Amino acid sequence: MFEYTGGPTLESYEWLFNLNNSSSNSGLSESGDSVGVSTGAAGMGALGGLGLGEVDWNQLALMDEGEALDGPEDPGNRLSFETSEKLQEIIWSLIPTPPNPSYTSHPYLQTYLSLYFRHFDPQTHYIHLPTFDPQQTEPYLLLAMCAIGAFYSDDDAKCQLFQRVVQRLAGLVVVSEGFVPGATNQTLLTTILVEIHGKTMNSFDEHSMRAIIHPAFINLALRTQIFEPKQYLPDDPSDPDSVWRAAVQEETSKRLAYAFFMMDIQHTTIFLHPASLSAFQVRLSLPWDEGEWAAPSAEAWQEFRTKPTYIPPSTFSVALKACINPSNSSTNPPSLVSSIALCGLLSIIADLKQKDLVILGVDGVGGEAAGVWKRRVSKALESWKTKHEAACLTKYGPRALWNNLSLQCIGRMSLSTEFRDIQIIAGWRVIMGYRVTRAAYEHARLNIAEWVKRRQGCEAAWHAINLLRAFILQRIDMGEKSAELADIPHLSWCLYMCTITCWVYGAMHLPALPAAEHFELPVAPVQSERILERDDYLQNALAYVQGMTARTPDELDLLSVAAKSNTNGLVSFHIRENLNPRWSYGVECSKRMRYLLRP
Repeated sequence: MFEYTGGPTLESYEWLFNLNNSSSNSGLSESGDSVGVSTGAAGMGALGGLGLGEVDWNQLALMDEGEALDGPEDPGNRLSFETSEKLQEIIWSLIPTPPNPSYTSHPYLQTYLSLYFRHFDPQTHYIHLPTFDPQQTEPYLLLAMCAIGAFYSDDDAKCQLFQRVVQRLAGLVVVSEGFVPGATNQTLLTTILVEIHGKTMNSFDEHSMRAIIHPAFINLALRTQIFEPKQYLPDDPSDPDSVWRAAVQEETSKRLAYAFFMMDIQHTTIFLHPASLSAFQVRLSLPWDEGEWAAPSAEAWQEFRTKPTYIPPSTFSVALKACINPSNSSTNPPSLVSSIALCGLLSIIADLKQKDLVILGVDGVGGEAAGVWKRRVSKALESWKTKHEAACLTKYGPRALWNNLSLQCIGRMSLSTEFRDIQIIAGWRVIMGYRVTRAAYEHARLNIAEWVKRRQGCEAAWHAINLLRAFILQRIDMGEKSAELADIPHLSWCLYMCTITCWVYGAMHLPALPAAEHFELPVAPVQSERILERDDYLQNALAYVQGMTARTPDELDLLSVAAKSNTNGLVSFHIRENLNPRWSYGVECSKRMRYLLRP
């Protein structure tokens, strides 16, 4: 059988895409975690490209509520007064004069931890709750957890305080004694949380800083060798509790490896940063089943593993191959496994878009054409979408749905779209630290002018419109409850990318888009402010997406220019309904959208 040897090669791609040399059609279905699905009618998925509006979002939201964490079982209550004092000392050393010292008191720190487990942990499952002990947890990790919890608090001042804490904490982590090859699980998790907070919960400058230190974090993970199986020996092999805790450490290491991989490819997909990892570097089995991970004791864990129906997790390599070659299995994958499978597909897209195709052998002897491979990945993404939607409708709820559906949409769009050109046309004048010149703008404008004439443009706009339509309909159905989706850090950014894609697609159908007029961005005109203040923006946004809804991407070409370019309501909706107003990077980019409002 094919063995991974590192990054993507011709041999690795031939093994992945060739169904005939599979060891079996096992995929994830052998382990009960199949991501193989039937594409269904027109490959539209369980909710369908046009059927998302038929969902009862209020009923679906009940799946997200779960059991309340308040009370003795609230993880925040495990934080002792002595440990809180240690955290306070670190905070005051970083912020000598905090605006409100009481925000770092013991009750508040307990609350921040509770908010972390209520809002963030259900999406990630990085921490094993049954064995979590704040008194045995590294202070920097606790501070990072508190900072994420404060982001979800009801007070902007608390959020801003911990934003400042994390800005200084990142440097302390890098120079700490634990930041060395062979780092502990807690140090690795601290780097993950610090990066996620800096990228999607902090200031504009912090977002850029995380892009700078991201390679260092990935290198730490690589040199700790967490992407290969690791064995943790129990202190006492005869003690069931010791065996269980050692197995938990091993599973935690594996989950952190997937966390690094998923974080890297998610930020590559949505922020367009160069990928530091490839799916071919992950040589691990899939995570435990959710029931095994949640087992509260050694006895419960052993009981779960000895059930007649228990099957050990499949390997990631076989799971990814099952995604590329989907079966008709009706098994719904666990939420985390579904997320990992999606990131595997997005990693393949990143490889095909960013790696040297000559080195990969895509256009050489023995390899399929790159276009054929991209079509295979596109179909695999549709199959994944069908399966994920069905699972969320029956079990996981809207957070899990939107967490991955938004990424899947951007991944599909990236197969036929150069988002850098979209951003330039939409007003970006500095990208990845490089200033956009007039020549670069003209080059992007010519590329986009050709893009809208080809099927690729219609396809990208079609995917963007359908995602936005689903979100707007949910916003109307759920009202203020839809604000709970702010728990998903990257969702507002994915909606932003879809919105500017729709605007660019419409603007390029207008009679002219003079380079001289649009390169130099003026102060937002008075008319734009008046448009933004209109009370009917939500109705106008819905009218646009409903009017642009088409059965196929090709049918978008049949719509009128007015239907394609009347995006004022959609742009106003994104600016005024910003899901994540505490994230400065997203807020700044939303402000730029004011220039897209035209009389």
